[in-house]
Amino acid sequence: MHKRIFVFLGLLVIVSMLMAACSTTTPEATEVEPGAEETEAVEPEPAAEGEPEVCATDEFGCAVIPAGDTIKIGMGAPMTGDNAAFGTDISQGATVALQDAGELNGFTFELVAEDDGGTPEGGAAVANRLASDPTVVAIAGHIFSGATAAAVPIYEERGIPMMSPSATNPDLTAQGSSVFNRVVFTDAAQGKFAAEYLYNTLGVRDIAIMHDGQAYGQGLAEVVRDEFTALGGNVTAFQAITPGEADYSAALADIAAQSPEALYYGGYVAEGVVIVNQMDVAGLQDTIFFGDDGTFGEDFLVRTAENGEG
Repeated sequence: MHKRIFVFLGLLVIVSMLMAACSTTTPEATEVEPGAEETEAVEPEPAAEGEPEVCATDEFGCAVIPAGDTIKIGMGAPMTGDNAAFGTDISQGATVALQDAGELNGFTFELVAEDDGGTPEGGAAVANRLASDPTVVAIAGHIFSGATAAAVPIYEERGIPMMSPSATNPDLTAQGSSVFNRVVFTDAAQGKFAAEYLYNTLGVRDIAIMHDGQAYGQGLAEVVRDEFTALGGNVTAFQAITPGEADYSAALADIAAQSPEALYYGGYVAEGVVIVNQMDVAGLQDTIFFGDDGTFGEDFLVRTAENGEG
């Protein structure tokens, strides 16, 4: 399923959540079992005039949207730099999804997309900005796993729900967050499929693995390593690179010395492009390059040209 479909699914779920939250249905009273010990209830502060009672009783209160304003959905995504294509694609898909959603009780939706650069530092900075805006009621994102991991605690503290279309690191949902959700598979599934495809479909028995040392790339690379080894395959190298560099030929030469049949890369487009364009020179011209979904897209094909064919 293409990532843009995940964006529409994610926004659909967010809008459905908001519609449920705006329902006027009153919850039924719970009966007390006979003989149960009664405890003194703490009286909540009364709701402001015109506000539902839940605004006074809920831990996080209510988001008050003034008449004529919009319901804001925040997004943190890489909008500039080497990975801007991801942010542009997903934010445009989210905009279309919100337009399709129409109105909710007479209010229209607005996407507030902020550039987090795809980094943990950027993710935290954007989360702090969005969480401080009382009219932002939910987050479509973040996009990269590292940025998402840094943002989750900030939204958690404010009780702002998240729905990511693309953050796949398994730890994001394993930690029991009450606000983080996603509509995409985890790296546990993607990594297992990659290992099985390499071993069973391509018949590869020796692979080298490179990764960018970040939450997404390294986490995915570790899954591929463990799954491929469990199948009986041999991992000749497991090497981290520094993101943002223009030359990985030394690392590739070390890998070439082990004569792997395939090279698996866990990371994003920018570094994947450099690796593919330098493989032939490093002596890996007959080695299969196997990338993850972080290297998927037109930008990768354009920048690798004939080196990316096959």
